[in-house]
Amino acid sequence: MPDIIAGPGIAGKNCPYCQTPLKPSDVAHVCDSCRIPHHRECWQQNGGCTTFGCRELAGVRSSQPTPQGQIYQPPPPPQYVQPPAQTYPGGQPYPPAPYGGYSPAQQVKDYLTEAILVTLFCCLPFGIVAIVYASQARSKKSIGDYAGAVQAANSAKLWMNIGLAGVVIYIVLMVLIALGSGGY
Repeated sequence: MPDIIAGPGIAGKNCPYCQTPLKPSDVAHVCDSCRIPHHRECWQQNGGCTTFGCRELAGVRSSQPTPQGQIYQPPPPPQYVQPPAQTYPGGQPYPPAPYGGYSPAQQVKDYLTEAILVTLFCCLPFGIVAIVYASQARSKKSIGDYAGAVQAANSAKLWMNIGLAGVVIYIVLMVLIALGSGGY
C-alpha cells in the first residue's frame, strides 16, 4: 500500500515502531499484510513492518510516490459467515447457535465428583482413569469443544462404572467365600 495522509480512520492510533500516536496530518504507511499503520519515517527506518508476527518482509518498501490528498479509510469489517452445522458423536445436530454465532455453554456432565468418590471408596486404579477423563471433559467443555467433552465424559462414566462393578463383584465374592468357609 502506498504512503498516505493519516485520516480519521488511523489518526490517534499508535505507530508500533515509535509508540507515538499518528496525527491527522502525518504521512503514514499501512502494511499490506497486517493493515497496521506506521509513520512513513518509522517504516523506512525499520525497513518494513514492525508488527510482531507480520508476514511483511523487512526491507520491502513502497516504490510508489506519496499521493497528495489521499486519506486512508480502514477496510470494512469482515462479514460473519455461519459455520457449517456440527453434530454430536451420535449424529444429532447441535442446536443452532444464537447471538451472532456464539452458543451458550451446553450442558455436558463431566462425572468428576462421581469419579473422585469411586477412587476414594471403591477402586483406586479405575477411579484414577475416570478422574483423568472427567478432567478432560471439563477442560474441553470450558474451551467450547462440546463433542470432545461428551466423548471424554462418556469414557469417564465407563471407567467409573467399571470401578463400581469391580467393587460389587469383590463384595459378592467375599460374602460367598465367608459363607462357604462356615464363617471362620
